[in-house]
Amino acid sequence: MFDDAGGYGTGEEGEREALADADQIFQKLQKWCKTDFNSKGQTRWRREAREDFDFEAGEQLSEDDKRILEDAKRPIAIFNRVGVTIDAVTGQEIGNRQETAYLPRTQGAVKKNELLTSAAKWFRQECDPEDEESDAFRDVVVCDIARDRRRALSFQCMTGKPGRNAIGA
Repeated sequence: MFDDAGGYGTGEEGEREALADADQIFQKLQKWCKTDFNSKGQTRWRREAREDFDFEAGEQLSEDDKRILEDAKRPIAIFNRVGVTIDAVTGQEIGNRQETAYLPRTQGAVKKNELLTSAAKWFRQECDPEDEESDAFRDVVVCDIARDRRRALSFQCMTGKPGRNAIGA
């Protein structure tokens, strides 16, 4: 397998050097990820994203504001127009969802393109990506970033069905 990938022989000195290099590269990548995760920008974004999701859920007053209202014997009333607006925008995404279609560039390629379109339609029907796509879109609307991992044409080993996983925020 190493012969195909990088010209390394099996069980020889070159393979051990390649594995050592791979370990060093992996350690460097881990260090970069930790540095990025702990950066000021990332920590500020995570704090703001939590606030954004709370705001969208109706938690729009700080604890200090709630305490001031309670001390004044006033009711804590929140009219959540943000949640309604986000529901409307994400509803538009659901209503405007489109399917993939492969169009022929030449007259003789119609049959191939119909086959590709049918395969794409079957794949989407089998893995039900609509919920994950809608959740990712809602995350983008609320906090500007969504995480969604797609496995383009991978199949789950035991079932033989196409797979697709979303990563929760």
